[in-house]
Amino acid sequence: MSYPRFVAMVVCTSAMLFFSESSSAGFTDPSGDTFGTGPVQIDITSYDATYSGGNTTFTIGFAGAISAASAFAANSLYGFIDLDLDRNATTGGFAALPGVTSNLPGGNNWINYYASQGVVPGPTIATGDEAFIDLGSEANHAGQVDVFSATTNAILATVAISFTSNSVSMTIPLIGLGSSPALGFDILVGTSGELTDRAANGSVADLSHSASGTVVPEPSSLTLLGLGCLALGFERRRRQRRGAA
Repeated sequence: MSYPRFVAMVVCTSAMLFFSESSSAGFTDPSGDTFGTGPVQIDITSYDATYSGGNTTFTIGFAGAISAASAFAANSLYGFIDLDLDRNATTGGFAALPGVTSNLPGGNNWINYYASQGVVPGPTIATGDEAFIDLGSEANHAGQVDVFSATTNAILATVAISFTSNSVSMTIPLIGLGSSPALGFDILVGTSGELTDRAANGSVADLSHSASGTVVPEPSSLTLLGLGCLALGFERRRRQRRGAA
């Protein structure tokens, strides 16, 4: 094998090692399906999760205006995002759930806990959370929220949270366990006085990073891959012409 051909093969093969996986999943939630009784009803209308570069970004849209918990306003956002990192409802912790000493029916998460208290309507949801985001923790440090371990209730990370007039987003350094970045999640929101909406509404949690996710090469890797494989093509044609001569 000639040296140029060997180099081209190395370049072409090595470029594939720089591929990075990114994927996303978006969902809608019905408007007007809140279950609170107070004058402010925080109502989820959309939610999605996007994985890229070892981080997962959650974005939630609402029917009306919201405020940060640190604003201590009537429409300040409180609640939780449960994170089922292994997509297994039978695993996960319940350390944060008041008075709970054994696994909840359906899985350990905030929706099932408050459903067992008669606060949240609807069926149980199949999520066993290994971690959760406490949206109300933004009241303790403006512009940031805490990510807790569901097993120990210890803070795993404190990350930035961004607000628009009717949406919120945050990026956490947690992805799914195993060979896939997929994870399950559910959302429970409300005001400082009561819970008002949940997502998903069905009996099974929506999974982010679903099978529709694709593997996307980084731009520099695409260039390297193209040059390497192009060199292989030139070398192959050169050898063919030599053999025909």
